[in-house]
Amino acid sequence: MKKVTTDLETYLNTEKSFTSCDLYELTLSNGNKYYYADTDQDIIYNGRTYQHNALLIKRSQIDLQSDVSVDTLTVTICADPKDKIENKPLLRAAHEGVLDGAVLALRRCFFRGASVLGAIGLFAGNVEVKHAGGVDLQLSVKSKDARAEYEIPDPDVLSAESV
Repeated sequence: MKKVTTDLETYLNTEKSFTSCDLYELTLSNGNKYYYADTDQDIIYNGRTYQHNALLIKRSQIDLQSDVSVDTLTVTICADPKDKIENKPLLRAAHEGVLDGAVLALRRCFFRGASVLGAIGLFAGNVEVKHAGGVDLQLSVKSKDARAEYEIPDPDVLSAESV
C-alpha cells in the first residue's frame, strides 16, 4: 500500500478528474541528485525544485511481475548538448559511465489548481543505459530488488544433504 497524506487521499477518493505530472529524481553513485518534471513549469515538492525545461522525458508503463523476476521501467530522454549532468552533456556523460550505479525514482505529483497536494512514489530502481546516440538516451530502470540475488536451491543437492 502506498502512503499518502490525508489531503491527497481525500482528493484522490473524491475528485473525478486529476491534474498530475511525473517527477523524476536521479541520484548518481557519488550522491549528487538531479530533479526533473514532465510538465510545463518547475515544480517545488518537498523543498526540491523539479526542472521542467532541462530534459524531455518519456516513460513506458511500469512492467510489474508476479513471479521471481525484476520489475522494470523504460525511460527515454531526448537531450541536446546544452542538457548537462555533472557539467557534461548528458549523452557524453552516459557514454563516460556517469550514470553507472545511479538510481532513478519516479513519483506522480497531484495538483489542486496551481498548488501541489502531494505525490505518490511509483517506482525506484537501478539505472542501466540501453542506448545513447543522436539525441536519445534510453534507460532501463530495474527495481531496487534487482540487486538481490535469488538462489533457487537445486533439488538434487537438497535431497543429498538430507541423507
